[in-house]
Amino acid sequence: MMFVLDSGFYKLKTYNPKIAMDSLMVYSFSQANANQRADPAGRTGPGTCFRLYVEQAYTHEMLINTIPETQRTDLANIVLLLKSLGVKNLLDFNFMDSPPQDNIFTFMYQLWTLGALDNTGELTQLGRNLVEFPPGPLPLQNAHHCRGSQLHRRDSHHCLNALRPIYFLQPAQE
Repeated sequence: MMFVLDSGFYKLKTYNPKIAMDSLMVYSFSQANANQRADPAGRTGPGTCFRLYVEQAYTHEMLINTIPETQRTDLANIVLLLKSLGVKNLLDFNFMDSPPQDNIFTFMYQLWTLGALDNTGELTQLGRNLVEFPPGPLPLQNAHHCRGSQLHRRDSHHCLNALRPIYFLQPAQE
């Protein structure tokens, strides 16, 4: 590439607690993103990166590094997975980039209200079933025809089969 046009903005997946969903939001680059974006210009020959923002925005408004994904996304899958792997205390777990404790408590509470965790924070049978859902457990809260108690019963496969089209229609996550 000889030329790179850097707008200074990109879409980033973030968790919105008001709607209890991940969404793509437009954010400004971090300085690390901007430097990485400029790298392809001139890799194989002379090149130029055109930045559509002023230097002051780069030095004073952009974060130095991007906020780690564990600090800005839905942790329900991670909480379920760690619980299924036998991690007792998630607050003491050695994350590479630890999420805020409030986020961990929020997702544990959501999983408890769904019936995936018991009163002591241990995984229930429903929680073990939910670990198998790739899109995550929280969309199940909105399924009006399948409630947590149905997923515990022997005929739960009817409920899970009813939910299958919902998951196949969801867009793939990158």
